[in-house]
Amino acid sequence: MTSMTSRLISHDQLYLQPLILIRQGLVYHNGILYESDGIHGKSKVKKMDATTGKVQFVEKLEKIYFGEGCDIIHELNILMVLTWKKKKVMIFDILSDGDGLQLLDTISLKGTTTGF
Repeated sequence: MTSMTSRLISHDQLYLQPLILIRQGLVYHNGILYESDGIHGKSKVKKMDATTGKVQFVEKLEKIYFGEGCDIIHELNILMVLTWKKKKVMIFDILSDGDGLQLLDTISLKGTTTGF
């Protein structure tokens, strides 16, 4: 089994975002914070340096999606982002070239999709 890199992040280390966005998910992996936020037509996923809070990359979701929670499967190096109402999960490669995120797949879900 692959070991996971994790650490606790204190409240004063969390970085504030503009009030018009709703933080839905925040996960830590290997010195990087991944944040998903939701607002109709403007949802996005951010990749940020956990030490400085500097945003390294922003992936805007299609306008039809309201971004919900996110989580990482450490062994596969993928970030999953759940959407609200459209019942989709977007799967991103977190080891893609450069500072970006590469969308690998979008899958459909049945049932409720309000967070992981």
